[in-house]
Amino acid sequence: MNLAYKYLLRADAALASKAADLLFFGFSLPVYLLLVIFWLPMMMVQFLAFSKGMTPYPRAARWFCVLIGAVPALALSVILGPDTALGAGIGTMFLSFGNAFMFGGLLATLPSAEQFTAFEKSQLFSQAL
Repeated sequence: MNLAYKYLLRADAALASKAADLLFFGFSLPVYLLLVIFWLPMMMVQFLAFSKGMTPYPRAARWFCVLIGAVPALALSVILGPDTALGAGIGTMFLSFGNAFMFGGLLATLPSAEQFTAFEKSQLFSQAL
C-alpha cells in the first residue's frame, strides 16, 4: 500500500490524500476501535485475575500485560518520529513489542510444577465446598 501511495502521490497529490484518508477511515480506524473495545476488557480481566490470586502465577505477574509493554514502544516511535524508518517500524509493531513483553514476563515468572499442582488442588477443594 505504501508503494501505491508513493506512486499515486507523484501523479496526483489530492487523489493520494483522498486514498490515504479512505484507507484510514474505512479500514484502519474501525479495526483499531474493535481492537480497543474487545482488548481492553480482556486486559482488565487478566490484571484482576493475577491481582486476586486466581492463577498459580505470583501477584507480581499482573504487571506483565500487553498494554504496559506496548506504551513504551509507542512512545519510542513518537520520540524517533513517524517519518523515520525506525520510528515507523516500531509504531507499526508496538503491539508485538507488548506481546513479547507479556509472554516473556509470564515465562520468567512461570511457577514450578509443584506450585501448579498445589494451586489446582486448592481450586478443586474450594469448588467442592
